[in-house]
Amino acid sequence: MKKRNNDFGNLSTDYEGRCGNCHKKLDEGDLYCRFCGTRFGEGKYEPYEDIVQIVYGPPPTIRKHTCKKCGYNWNSWSMIDEEKYCPKCGGNIKTEETGVSLFEKEEKGETKMAVKVYIDGQEGTTGLKILERFEGRNDIEIVKISEELRKDSAERARLINSADYVFLCLPDEASREAVSFIDKDNDHVRIIDASTAHRTNPDWAYGFPELSEAHREKIKNSNRVAVPGCYASGFNSIVYPLVANGIIPADYPVFAYATSGYSGAGKKAIAIYEGDDKPIEFNSPRQYALSQAHKHLPEMQVISGLTYKPMFNPMVCDYFSGMVVSVPIQTRTLQKAYTPAEIHAMYTNHYEGAKLVEVMPLMSADEQKSFFLASNTLSGQNKLQVFVFGSDEQILLCARLDNLGKGASGAAVQCLNIMMGIDETTGLV
Repeated sequence: MKKRNNDFGNLSTDYEGRCGNCHKKLDEGDLYCRFCGTRFGEGKYEPYEDIVQIVYGPPPTIRKHTCKKCGYNWNSWSMIDEEKYCPKCGGNIKTEETGVSLFEKEEKGETKMAVKVYIDGQEGTTGLKILERFEGRNDIEIVKISEELRKDSAERARLINSADYVFLCLPDEASREAVSFIDKDNDHVRIIDASTAHRTNPDWAYGFPELSEAHREKIKNSNRVAVPGCYASGFNSIVYPLVANGIIPADYPVFAYATSGYSGAGKKAIAIYEGDDKPIEFNSPRQYALSQAHKHLPEMQVISGLTYKPMFNPMVCDYFSGMVVSVPIQTRTLQKAYTPAEIHAMYTNHYEGAKLVEVMPLMSADEQKSFFLASNTLSGQNKLQVFVFGSDEQILLCARLDNLGKGASGAAVQCLNIMMGIDETTGLV
């Protein structure tokens, strides 16, 4: 028999993707044999032919395996051979018999293989929050990188190219680097980037499906999706419909301000806010990006359809998560003087059927007088709320969301669900 040069590489111990020691079949990307523990590329090469075996007995059941060393987990079926070692690190594994029959799964249509998902930067806030939203899902197999190889470019490239979906939870430059790792002939891996790097790139889908049917379709069919920024999510949820429905012209001078919890300010700021030596100034809302160069401004302008960059005044406050983005409108500056009720009706129509964007009921003038709009109400949730306040002369438009939910990891998982062709709220409600 002639040795095959296949996806595992041209190795002396490789024959048809088998272990060089026990001849068991290996999965693409396995570094160790899950049956005998031999590292791939080791052992004596011998040509091998399959021998057909007929097995009688009860139907196979699904086994759940977890590596005691690195935590990698996967499922298999109880047939003839029992897996004993982790295919990623060679460590010993714990095996649980689920008792679920494979045939039962087939009858329920649940035997579809789980998609492989790799999170590059899974140790950061967004990566951890994405992992939280995957808890309890059996349609996803998390591919994890070894701690000692987290910054190893070759290992990251290997995992990126072996996965079905990759989340990039990285700084902009690191995200661009990660994209450059994709093999030129790899047309199957689909990237969901949570950084700012690709949000205004027309070759990437902008991950806010509720903005329009065109946005949703592009997310569904694209291999490259950019997750919106938190502030930009609130801003575009308000301004995109205004421009798209002709309420304001594209060259309208838009101003926006926002309050946000400190969880979006980065690890160093979080440590200060939660530390014992917090400066007294951190007890107060703090305005920043005063030079009008906030990193979300490009997507706020491009995605909303504005001709000019809006003015934006963000404030970070002493609570963990949640935000409100507000846009005031002086109706005398519009070509037509709209009422709050008309604007509210426009938003209600625009977001009709949306599962994670909710247009809140219009309040009377008396109700507004006693109402306080808190910024942390949706902390830990994945939806966004749109409010219309004010009078016929002055209208205040507000979007409330969790900067870690619909403003980051929740939006990322929503995009994944749409790309997978399943209910977009899976793992989110």
